[in-house]
Amino acid sequence: TTAKNLNGLLYKCPEIRPVISSFSPLVLLYFKLFRKNLKTALVIDNSKYLWLLNIIHPDFLHLRADLITEQLINFSSEHNLPIVIWTVDNYLVQKSCESLPIFGIITDL
Repeated sequence: TTAKNLNGLLYKCPEIRPVISSFSPLVLLYFKLFRKNLKTALVIDNSKYLWLLNIIHPDFLHLRADLITEQLINFSSEHNLPIVIWTVDNYLVQKSCESLPIFGIITDL
């Protein structure tokens, strides 16, 4: 219901170009079907859900900071899948993340 309502709102405001970011693969599939021009991001908080990347093909991967690995960075690079890491709520972690080849950092700092 939320995805459908958001879709209706976005039709009324075509100047808004969001990235639809969700933990739910169904929400992302909904937007991939009905709004192909919008960018999507799969939010991952557990590495056991990474297999969903092969089905959903999001435009971005929003990954919890402690899940970042060299293997994921390589996968991201090979598949042109920018990584945005989140839950970076510590200055030292933020500084270490800034040296990674990632697209962005989500933080409360």
